[in-house]
Amino acid sequence: MKKINLLFFIFIWSIGNVLFAQTEKAITLSEAIQMGLENNYQIKIAEKQVAIAQNNNVWQNTGRYPSVDFNLRSNNSFTRSNNPASFIPEVSNISGGITPSIDGRWTIFDGFKVDINKTRLEELELQSKAQIGVAIENNIQAIMLSYYQA
Repeated sequence: MKKINLLFFIFIWSIGNVLFAQTEKAITLSEAIQMGLENNYQIKIAEKQVAIAQNNNVWQNTGRYPSVDFNLRSNNSFTRSNNPASFIPEVSNISGGITPSIDGRWTIFDGFKVDINKTRLEELELQSKAQIGVAIENNIQAIMLSYYQA
C-alpha cells in the first residue's frame, strides 16, 4: 500500500512540475539586453583579446632591449667493452658533464623597426578595443530585433 501511495505522489509531483515549469513573467527590453550582454561569448572573447593586446603592447616585444639566453647542455655517455684477451675482461665507463653558456644579442639600429613595431602593437590594441564595441552593438541589435519579433 505504501508503494502505491509513493508512486501516486511521484506521479502527481511530476505532472505539477510539467504544468508549472514555465512562468508567464514578461521581461523588459532592458532586462533582455542586460541578460544578453552578460551571457554573450563574442563579447567575452573580445574582452580576452583586449587583455592579450594590452599584454603584448610592451617595448620588450618590439626588439628595443637586448635579449639574453641562458643554456645548459648535458653530455652523458656510457661505454662498455668486452675483451677476453685483456687481463680485465669487461670494462664499463660512464661519463657526464654539464656545459653552461650565455648568449646575448642587441641590435643597435634596425631602420626604425622598433618604432614601427611599437606603433603596430598600439594599433592592434586600439583595434581590439574597437572590436568590443562592435560585438556589443551587434548583440544589442540582435536582441532588440528578437525582442520585438517575439
